[in-house]
Amino acid sequence: MPDKSPKARRSLAIASIAMAAALLTVGDLRAADKLPPLRADLSQTSVSGLSSGAYMATQFQVAHSSIVIGAGIVAGGPYGCAESTASRVAPFWFTAVGYNLTQA
Repeated sequence: MPDKSPKARRSLAIASIAMAAALLTVGDLRAADKLPPLRADLSQTSVSGLSSGAYMATQFQVAHSSIVIGAGIVAGGPYGCAESTASRVAPFWFTAVGYNLTQA
């Protein structure tokens, strides 16, 4: 059970006020000049990831294989590892989504 003592409520109220003030401050910042172009060489694009980032890196590498020259996958799964037959037939059917989540 959460602590509902006056001290805990006061601490929560102070934290909430501090968070609101921080959000208002961030929302008040003005955009600076446009960022300069990175001059990135797309022919030298690589991607890497660890754990859930490795899943993302795998998906990116397969989806953009024409520009990705390498991928560093550490502790992630293979492409399409959470895909089921049901999801290929009806990708947004609620049971297919649930089944895919359990496979991942």
